[in-house]
Amino acid sequence: MDSVIRQILSVLVLSVLASAPLPALAQEPHVVRYELKLSELKYDYGVAPPVLHLQPGDVLETNTIDADGHALEDAGMKVPGPNP
Repeated sequence: MDSVIRQILSVLVLSVLASAPLPALAQEPHVVRYELKLSELKYDYGVAPPVLHLQPGDVLETNTIDADGHALEDAGMKVPGPNP
């Protein structure tokens, strides 16, 4: 009788282990690159249409400029507003 109970318990334990979800394999993140365009640069706080949509898990790589616009001026571009 004990051997039958052990066999039943073994089957139950194995079926529980077999139905357990496996951990997800590590995957490289999906990298989305956004390059700042002067036409999309904002000079005030407020509502604006999005320039890019991301999905959960995406990694965003982008560039930006400093608050007084020196980074653009150093690149030869004139900043049209007071505080980009």
